[in-house]
This record gives sequence, structure tokens and C-alpha cells, in this order.
Amino acid sequence: MTAGSEFDWRPANQSELAAKRGRLALEAAAAGGHHLALFGRDTALRLAQRLHGLLPDLDDRTATEVAQTYRKARLRDPEAPVARRPPWQAARSTTSVQKLTGSPTGPGAAALAHGGLLFLDDAGELADLSLRALRTVLDAGHTQGFGSHGPGFPARFQLVLASRACPVSREHGAEPCDCTPSAVRHYRQLLAPLLDRVEMRVVLPAWTPAPAGADWLAGESTDTVAARVIQARAAAADRWARYGLATNAQAATTAVHTDLAKRWAAQVAALPARIDVQNLPYRELGQLWAVAWTLADLAGRDAPDDADLAKAISLHLAA
Repeated sequence: MTAGSEFDWRPANQSELAAKRGRLALEAAAAGGHHLALFGRDTALRLAQRLHGLLPDLDDRTATEVAQTYRKARLRDPEAPVARRPPWQAARSTTSVQKLTGSPTGPGAAALAHGGLLFLDDAGELADLSLRALRTVLDAGHTQGFGSHGPGFPARFQLVLASRACPVSREHGAEPCDCTPSAVRHYRQLLAPLLDRVEMRVVLPAWTPAPAGADWLAGESTDTVAARVIQARAAAADRWARYGLATNAQAATTAVHTDLAKRWAAQVAALPARIDVQNLPYRELGQLWAVAWTLADLAGRDAPDDADLAKAISLHLAA
């Protein structure tokens, strides 16, 4: 299937809990604008392709910026109407820094994903230089200019990282991983330059087709989930409008620069009392609250409750 195609939200493998967590992560990522890391490469690819279909249409400004970038790259006819659907870009571990972040002659994948998704497949194998260059773009929201060639291109996108769960996951097949915890931690640490910008990190099982005639739970269509995403985004946009923000993810990354920091201080201060988050830096504590807000928005609640926070922690610390 292609990005954004119809997706049946019933379990697609025999680990029901992991399947539910994967679907919840996709919905929350779309609703909150959160970056997402999926560990378990085969399953990750199948899930990440569907996230695009959950994103709402672009606003006028972003749609115009996307059109201008694609025309600059000669990927869209100058006379073509402005497209409203978010773009989708995919890159692999072999993609060069230039193709990721652009060059004097044109935009790279990061700019071409502006307003939409940038999917990095097998991200654990990406060169450290590429990871750091991409982090710079994520933080800036635009690519760097090249002298007389201009100021660069807007590049505000959702990042989806897909990586193997461990160094030798292909050898495990459908069997449980028997790698040592230190080996797994070391492998995932390769993503460190980007991972601290990622709010949700989910470990998925190997892809196992459902047996014929299995009585799975009733599923939901992409349209149904996308409608819930739109409602959640509207709630977040209304909440953060006074700060000029539109999503919970934006609130998390800009909180320290506004009076949001004062409002969140008391809430965040209470988190370190929990054993599972006591050593997290302030940035990650803010990410947890942002994801908890998103889960509350999806459920139609006015504020996150303890269950939302527990789910946010499980989605953040799963990897």
C-alpha cells in the first residue's frame, strides 16, 4: 500500500498489546504533531505508511510554502493548483546529508516534507553526521541557506524514525529477542542525536499475519480515526492560540521560551517523584505532558488525568 491508503485498525499481528500500542502511537502522533520512533523495522514500515492518511489538510500559508518549494525543485508545474494534502517523503540509511537537507541547487527531503511527514527507514544505520544535520533542521524549522542562493526552505515536518529493535533483529525472525540489554541500549543509542527530539518511542513485534478466520476486535477506518484527529487538533489549537501555537508538540518545544514554563512548572515538578521518570531531563518531562494533553484531547477531556500520563510515559519509555 502507498502512504495514506485506507488502513484497517484491527490487530495485524499476534501481540495484541503491542498492536494496540502501535495504533495508539499513530493516532496520538497525528493528533499532537509529535515525532515518532518505531523499533521493529518490518512492522514499523507498515504502520508508518498509514500515519500520512491521518494528517489534516494544510492551511493556506503552509500549502503555499509547499507549492513554492516543489516548484523550486521542479517537481510541480508552476500552473498546477496548490495541493492541500500534506507531503510525504521517505529516506533510507544510505541517503546522503545533501539529499536530506538540500543543496545550493535545490531542496532536500526535509524541505520537501514541510507540512507533512519525513520517514527515515532503517534510521539506526544513518550516519551520525546526517542525524545531527537533521536535528539542526528540526530545531530551526528551516534548512540552511547557501550564500547568494537564498535563506533556505521552510522545513517544519513530523519525523517518523523506523529502526530495527536490536542489532540482529533480522536473525531473530518471529522469535523473542535474546540480545543483552546493553547491546540493545548501545544500538538504540546510535539514534541519540535525534531521539531526544522524539516524543514517542514504541517497540513493535515482528510482523505476523493474522491466522485465517481469527476473531479480531472490530477495527476502525482511516476516515474514522482521522476525524478524531481533527477534533483533537482543534482542541489543542484553541488551547494554545494565545501563544501563537497550533499543536501540543509545538507547546512542548517552545514552553521554556514563554510563560507556559511557569504554568507547567508545578506539574512537571511532580513527575520526578515517579521512579520511571525521575532521571528524565526537563525537555523530556515536557514531552510527556504534551503527549498526555494529546491523549486527553482525543478522549474529549479538558485536561490530562493520571491514566493519560501513564500512557504517555509508556509511549515515551517503551524503547
